[in-house]
Amino acid sequence: MRKLVAMEHAGRNGERVIEILEAWLSRHPDDVDVRTMLAQAYTEQDRVPAALELLKALLQEQPGNAMVLNQLAWLLRDSDAERALTYAERANRLNPDEASIMDTLGTLLVRKGEWERGLELLDEARIAEPTTPATAFHYAEALSEAGRDAEARLILLGLVDRPFAEQSAARELLEQLDP
Repeated sequence: MRKLVAMEHAGRNGERVIEILEAWLSRHPDDVDVRTMLAQAYTEQDRVPAALELLKALLQEQPGNAMVLNQLAWLLRDSDAERALTYAERANRLNPDEASIMDTLGTLLVRKGEWERGLELLDEARIAEPTTPATAFHYAEALSEAGRDAEARLILLGLVDRPFAEQSAARELLEQLDP
């Protein structure tokens, strides 16, 4: 299942990924891993209400699932920042070395104005996942917000030609930072 989904992801076929996962779950509705993958696929296809519904159900069943907590925190970052931060802190306590969790928590802390801890977590996430452009982009965004434009610009220069969901936002930020 994971290999099939990875192949479809590589082909940037998000709707097909959702079809595959939903078909699997129609036959195996209790498969937590696949339900978590489906929530991520919904998120990537901007089907936020469906992702939230699925994640909330998963959290009821597995309140100690750090990845579910992290996904919920990321989805709620704009609509319910306090609850998002609570979820991210819980996820971080459960799995403090996971880059995606550090990325989410760091982003939320920076938004809250807790610059030092937020930037530290974002930098740790970037170092832990050097091949994940989104993580580096979040760090660059935070550096820019902190007034550290030269550092942000250097990171962005290495990102703008790499394909990732936030590539256009990275290019826009780089244009804003260019003299």
